[in-house]
Amino acid sequence: AFGSFSAMLNKQARHPAMLVYLDNYISRAAPQRQLEEAAQRALFSTRDFGAVMEAIDIEKMKGINENYARELMELHTLGVDNHYTQEDVITVANILTGWTVQQNPKEPIVFEFRKDMHASEPRVLLSKRVPSIPANPEMEGQYVLNMLVSHPGTAKFISYKLCRHLVSDDPSAEL
Repeated sequence: AFGSFSAMLNKQARHPAMLVYLDNYISRAAPQRQLEEAAQRALFSTRDFGAVMEAIDIEKMKGINENYARELMELHTLGVDNHYTQEDVITVANILTGWTVQQNPKEPIVFEFRKDMHASEPRVLLSKRVPSIPANPEMEGQYVLNMLVSHPGTAKFISYKLCRHLVSDDPSAEL
């Protein structure tokens, strides 16, 4: 038994290798204004090495990364330029902020959801509103995965890929 496409997509979406390779582990809501101000102050303070290092870390934590969101839509679900726009890619990237990896060098690398990295604002994906779930924002990402799995464009794209792999390099439309 191979399981379902939905289960496979959910596993890969939370797999540390996927999150790291496609940079989702660093994708986050932009730091609050106070953090940015603290970073600027620390950058100009040459006496406090710790403050400078903290400022550098804060500086690295600006904004979303679209790599994983784009690959999720292009390669794993809908296909290239199929049913979605650049705005949809940005929306998925925003919703998946906080999907990262545990960064404890003494432990195996595993999936971790970090609420402090999550961007939580109202969103529309594929012309449908994605609900905000403040009590458990990780579920917003799950909602998106479910949307993509059940989208007719995903069925068509994945079916075509399977036909190309199993039947013919150029399968007929009837297949």
